[in-house]
Amino acid sequence: MTSATRDSVSAMVGYVTSATVWRPRTGKAYYEGCGRCDWCAEGSENLCPRPAAKVGFDSDGGLGEYYLARSRSLVPIADSVSFAEAAVLGCSGTTAVRVVRSVARVARDETVAVVGAGGVGLAVIQVAVADGARVVAIDPHGPSRKQALAFGAADALDPLAGDPVEQVLAATGHEGCHAVIDTVGNEHTPGQSVRMARTRGRVVLVGYTGRPATLDVLDVVVRETEIRGSVGATLADARTVMDMAAQGLLRGCIDTEYPLDQVNTALAHLAAGGVNGRLVVTP
Repeated sequence: MTSATRDSVSAMVGYVTSATVWRPRTGKAYYEGCGRCDWCAEGSENLCPRPAAKVGFDSDGGLGEYYLARSRSLVPIADSVSFAEAAVLGCSGTTAVRVVRSVARVARDETVAVVGAGGVGLAVIQVAVADGARVVAIDPHGPSRKQALAFGAADALDPLAGDPVEQVLAATGHEGCHAVIDTVGNEHTPGQSVRMARTRGRVVLVGYTGRPATLDVLDVVVRETEIRGSVGATLADARTVMDMAAQGLLRGCIDTEYPLDQVNTALAHLAAGGVNGRLVVTP
């Protein structure tokens, strides 16, 4: 199963290892590192400078009926988790686990702002809530804000209803957030994210649009703001995600499922906007 973006799970119902052991219901981690560099050696194949494949990015297979995968890259999917949900979590969920736990280093009782409540943002909200954080979500799309609240966000703010920075500050007693995770990355959100953070707050940039963004360096300097990027996820993150899904701690938000022969309709739906979560294409 594959979403209309890049999330993939194995089209097989299982696979056979060299020891001929049957492994039913498997998903595939979409990063395949070279296996030889220092990044791969430490388990950070998402940072590999010469990856063997990034399925759905620059390698074919994200929208195929079948995909030949190395057994090492496969992750078990619990019977309680549908293939469609596993496909969604294979990207958005894994990205969220890496952002929240490895990069933003969110701790219990911290306040976290999540800019954008799309597929990745909704997963970030769930992981942060599962880890004991208070979450403030920001999104202009009403159904996305409603879903953010359903997934445990304490507040869901509309950036079109007023200055989003002032809204976040008001929601945090004007102290700002311990961490701000920007899943949008347009011309405005990185600078806004810096101003949403408290002194020595952490800002993590996940989304990107290819358009330049501006921020006031003074805001970063005088409050010692930490700014980091986060890209993709690792095989270990994928295993964590499927464990969380099996425990009911992480859900994939699916707007619509399309058969493979309607993939262009799905992509048009995605381009038109207004999707709540993710679209899934079923082979």
